[in-house]
Amino acid sequence: MYKIITTCLLIALGCCIYSCSSNKNNEIHQQLVANKEKTADGTILFFGHGYIAAPNLPEKHTLSEQIQTMVDSLALPYTCVQAGISGETSLDSKRRLEWAMESYEVDIILIEAGRNDLKANIPLIATEETLENMILQIKKAYPSVPIYLLSTPINTTMGLLYHKLAQKHQISLIPCLTETPEINISNSKMVKEQVWKVLEKVLHSNT
Repeated sequence: MYKIITTCLLIALGCCIYSCSSNKNNEIHQQLVANKEKTADGTILFFGHGYIAAPNLPEKHTLSEQIQTMVDSLALPYTCVQAGISGETSLDSKRRLEWAMESYEVDIILIEAGRNDLKANIPLIATEETLENMILQIKKAYPSVPIYLLSTPINTTMGLLYHKLAQKHQISLIPCLTETPEINISNSKMVKEQVWKVLEKVLHSNT
């Protein structure tokens, strides 16, 4: 059984970026880079907040853990990495994206970001710019890595934005979220089913 790689170090890093000394940041960075050498399987990076962070849910109900269970049941050579932090805005996500990408050799990346911007009254145009910069950052680091953007339905405010970005940058959209989600076990399972419906075909075609 392949083990879920948790991201406690990434969370610690997010808390320390502005308060730790340069030497401490370098020490954490070295520990993160060391993780890259330990991941022999293909890596699926789950990055962002919401269902990826899954606050207040048991670990087995996080999106990455549920997908890992499906991966393991089919003996597919992939390890799921949970790199989610609850409550962050898209700008918060962007600030730690580089560290997450440097920590793992990524084969597939799923992003859930931006919806907390609505709660924080961040202008939609600012959210669009930040998300676009994140996509470009990933494409520059991993030109051939598939990017999947978790989306609300197309007829929602954020859904329209996600759809626009997906078309512009030729990335895949998975419309599995609601506009104002209640993150609970039942909804988490529904999100997992929609994500797995897409990922299963991709993983089989890559093995």
